[in-house]
Order: sequence, then C-alpha cells, then structure tokens
Amino acid sequence: MSRKFLLAIILALPAMAHTQDPNACSYLYEDYVIGSWSDWSGAPRDMACTSPVKTFDKSIRVDMRPWDFIWLHHDRGGLDTTNYSHLSFWIHGGTTGNQNLSVYANVDNEDMPPVLLMNYARPRANQWVLVKIPLADLHAANVQHLTGIWIRDLQGTGMPTFYLDGIRLIYPPSVTRLPQVSVNANDQKVTLAKTNFGVNTAFWDWHFDQLDTQSLLSDGGFQLLRYPGGMASEYDWKTNTDTKDGRMGGTNTDQFVRNARTLGAEMLFTVNYGSGTPQSAAEWVQYVNQTLGASAKYWCIGNEPYGSWEYDMQPVGHNAARYAQFTKDAMTLMKGVDPTIKIGVAGTLNETDFPQDESVLNPRTGQMVNGWMPVMLQKLKQLNAKPDFVEIHYYAGGDGRENDSFLMQVGGEMSAVMARVRQMLLDHWGSDGDTIKVYITEINNVWQNPGKQATSITNGLYLADMFAQAALEGIETFAWFDLHHSATNQYNNSRTLYGWRPFGDVGILSAGVPSNIAPPLNTPYPTFYAWKMIKAFARPGDVMVDAHSTSPLLSAYAVKTTTGKLRLMLINKSQMSPVSVPIQLTGYTAGTTIKTWKYGMLEDLRGNDILVKQMSMGSYLRFGVPAYSILVVEL
Repeated sequence: MSRKFLLAIILALPAMAHTQDPNACSYLYEDYVIGSWSDWSGAPRDMACTSPVKTFDKSIRVDMRPWDFIWLHHDRGGLDTTNYSHLSFWIHGGTTGNQNLSVYANVDNEDMPPVLLMNYARPRANQWVLVKIPLADLHAANVQHLTGIWIRDLQGTGMPTFYLDGIRLIYPPSVTRLPQVSVNANDQKVTLAKTNFGVNTAFWDWHFDQLDTQSLLSDGGFQLLRYPGGMASEYDWKTNTDTKDGRMGGTNTDQFVRNARTLGAEMLFTVNYGSGTPQSAAEWVQYVNQTLGASAKYWCIGNEPYGSWEYDMQPVGHNAARYAQFTKDAMTLMKGVDPTIKIGVAGTLNETDFPQDESVLNPRTGQMVNGWMPVMLQKLKQLNAKPDFVEIHYYAGGDGRENDSFLMQVGGEMSAVMARVRQMLLDHWGSDGDTIKVYITEINNVWQNPGKQATSITNGLYLADMFAQAALEGIETFAWFDLHHSATNQYNNSRTLYGWRPFGDVGILSAGVPSNIAPPLNTPYPTFYAWKMIKAFARPGDVMVDAHSTSPLLSAYAVKTTTGKLRLMLINKSQMSPVSVPIQLTGYTAGTTIKTWKYGMLEDLRGNDILVKQMSMGSYLRFGVPAYSILVVEL
C-alpha cells in the first residue's frame, strides 16, 4: 500500500470518528495470542486456523474432549480491568452449533464462578456469532489483576468442533468519548534526572562516531548512553573485539567516552560477565575514570546473564549463585578503584523467571522459590554485597505477538511490574531493599525479530507513554533499545498492525543495512521523533506534576519546568478519532501565548519533522489532538 493511498485514508478519518475505534479494547487473541497473554489451553486446537475466519486471517479451531478447556493466561501478573466493561469474542458453531460451554475468569490466580455461554449467545451452525459478557458477571470488573480467561466444557460430555476469533476486553463508548484533562501544578510527583533520557549504544555500531550521528543524538535530547550493548558478555574492551568470534567492534571505549562527554551525557557501562573477569571490570573502571578522566558513575554486571541466549563461559552457566559471587568480587575491586561509582545487577520481572537448580525461602510468604531474582538477591545478601541498583529489561509485545490495541494499553502494566520488582527487593533484602534503585536499561516493543510495529508511529506513542509512566513510578533511569540496529522484513508484518513500512528495526535511526530494505543511514524512525517530542516536553530538573485524563485512549502528562513554565504532553492512542480536549488547570495561571509541538501519522507519512507553532489562546484552554499523535503544549 502506498504512502499516498494511506494518506488519503487518514485525511478521511475525522469523518469516521463516530465508529468504534479498533483500539477501544485490549486483545487477548487476534490472529495469534497477544502480547502478555499466552496459551495455556488443555484441548486439541489449532491457534492459526485459516478457515473459517471472522477477523483478518486466522482463528482458533477447538476439538474439545470432556472437561477440556481453552485458557488464555496473563504472564505479567494480570491486567487491570478498570474501565473495561465486557469480554467479547466471536464463536462459530462448526457444522452443529449449540455447544454448551462455560466461561469464567481467573483473578489473582484464583478461578471465579462460571457463567453459561448460552445465557449471552447461542453458537450456531456454519456462522459466526458475537458474544459479549459483562465483566461484572464474570466477577472481573474493576479488578487489578485479571490473570486468565477460560472457555470450558464443564458438562464432561465433550463438544463438537467450534471456532473462536477476536477475543478481547472492550471499553464502553462512554469511557472513550469526549475526553477531558485536569492538571494540578501544586501536586508535584518526581523530579526528572539526566538518566531518564537514555538510549542504548553498541560496540558493534560502526556509525556511532560519525558527526551526523552525534548531531542527531543532540537533537533527540539524550542525556544517558548505555554501552557496549546487548552483547556485553562477549565484549573485550581492551581489544575492542567479540570474544566469541573475534570480530572487531565498530565503537571502542575511547570513541564512546569522547562522544558522550561532548554530548554532556551520563554513561552506563555494562561489564563482561560471560567471558570476563572481576579484575578486567576493575581495570575498565580505572581506564575510563582515571586514564580518560570520564567520571562514569553507572556500571552494571553483565547483560541478561540469566538467559540461555547470552554467551556464558563461567564454570556454571546462567547460574544466579555464580553470578552473585562474581558480582561480589567485581564490586570489591571496582569500588576499590573508584568508590564513588554505582554498581548494579541484572534482575527479572517475576520471582519465578529463569528457574535455578536451587531454591531459597521467601521469608514473607514462607514459600520456597527458585527464580533467578530471589536466588541472586539472597546470595548477594549472604555475601554482604549490596547492589546500588537492579536493572530490568521491559519488552511489551512479545516477538511475533504484536498488537496495536495491546501496545496502546500496556502502559498500565508498569505499576504492577514495578510493584513486583520492589516486593522482591523487600522480600529478599529486608528494609535495605528500599534503598536499591530500579532502572529500566532496555525497553522497546520487541527485542529481536522486529515486525513493522517497531517502525510504526504506534511504537513512538508507546515510547512516549512508557517514558512518562516509568518516571511517575520513580524509575530514575530509562534507556531505549536501540540507537542503530538493522532492518528486516522476515517477521511480523501482519495486516492486523497499522504501519506503512514493510519492515521492522528496533533502532531509532536506520543503520542503512541491509541496503535493499533499510532507508539510508541515520534516517529517523518515528521512535526518534518521539524522543524529540519528549525533549520538547521535559528536561532534567523539571518536575512532573499531577495530570489526569478521563479517557484510556488519551494519555496526559505535565511538568513544571525549571523556569516555572507548565508543559503538557497529550498522546492520542486512538487510530481513528481526533479529539478536542479541554484542560482544567489548578495551581497555575496560563498566559495568552502558547507554543506547541506535534508529531503523528501525518508527519510520519509525509516524512516531516515535528511541527512547531506559536499562537495566542483565550482564557479557555482546549487543544485538538489528531489520531495517533503526540502534542506538547507550553503554557
């Protein structure tokens, strides 16, 4: 589909604003199981059936034996159902119809009472029927942690073949219609630090040292650079080579430090755990902070050492106890060189992630647990090696399971994710856990196998939303992955996803490779322009204040700047509906002159930079925010 044709469609969208927006929901299944959801079913099934299909290209075929079930499980602790009204899905009764199924919810990992499907819709032979079940009937309305949905044979008789499609939670129209925003400038939340404005850089990047790259980094407002990237456990900083295959790196320590200092950015180094030594880590600190005089403050031990994909030549691979001992030894030597540095460890999102060969006791719950995080934390405590921070990596979409409505809503997971991480710190370090910071040092929609969502405006909206959500959660370090990567058209380019680029790339700037797919080197993607919008919105030292939107499809954030101005960031996550938003201010008197910055679908399709305007306003504040766009307003 051409840009010109897409542009014509988008220009017509305001006329369609009365129709149901495709993002006024959160999908569990649309052509595939979505995002944080996974298939825990216990029935013979085909999750990618090509006929019959109701929405797009795939459906679920179910051949249900006695007591069998379809079970979609939420893997990140549960979905907050505030504002959602119904569970909705399509069912096709196969050649017989009349399947006597039961539906029930799982809340906080406990099953709720079932309801009979027949009370809401009767499956019919050879046709699709829409099912809408109020969440209140499922005892799942306004719950913080919806952890699963069951569709099951509770009769014990088995069911003739049937099909499911378009499984989702939906908003009532009243929730998304006519959003309003209120801002209380007196209610201060958090002060933003330089480390909130971060991006990952890599030793394999042959373009980092170029002048145009450095100019773009400045243009994007980056104040933290993480190095040497996701392959830290293969990197020998002394020779600038990959220890796994001997390849020479494109960016060495000297180049990284020089350019970071020119930019005025903080530096976060990830030391080699997989094939390195504590002594080498300490020598790197000495070289960077003493020989080069860089005063780099932030250092982390290893990159994702819990994962089997990481290079690990330690005596016991991907082992939390071994990692803890390495960390203890490295911390002693590194802080012996420079006692002012902050040293972090690699954490996970859940207590059960990446099981180890040994278990430890959770003193709060009394349960034995064997995930990477609890074993690592308790081993560090036994060694009296308290880290300054725990870094986590957060990827929303699940490779191959991307969905736009899910991506627009996933910001709501941040609070629950951070609550679990901080609870693990308290459980396994006691009151001292409160003093261990949590940093997000990698975040994107996916971390490998990117489809077209990665280069879509939707990923830019997600970036801006998650930046603000993370800051409000008190996360002082936020580093997007990645600066340069590479383009590919081999993964999820599903037509369920919005986007005109027929390829994916997790970089914010094109690396120019492969040349038959990627745009020219350093061509910005929407995620780069999202960073420019963040730069327009806030800078280090600005204070985030209370802001609230009445619609889940419109995010609203506000900062009080160091010069006393008030800035708003409005993110319209509706694919179809532009909105006109009234702003109610408390604790701030706006003048008549305002400045705005805008980036959205139209700028993306036209290849334009962000649009900047200055204008006069009356006493009544109301701003138009186009569909799929970010608007920053300075009062």
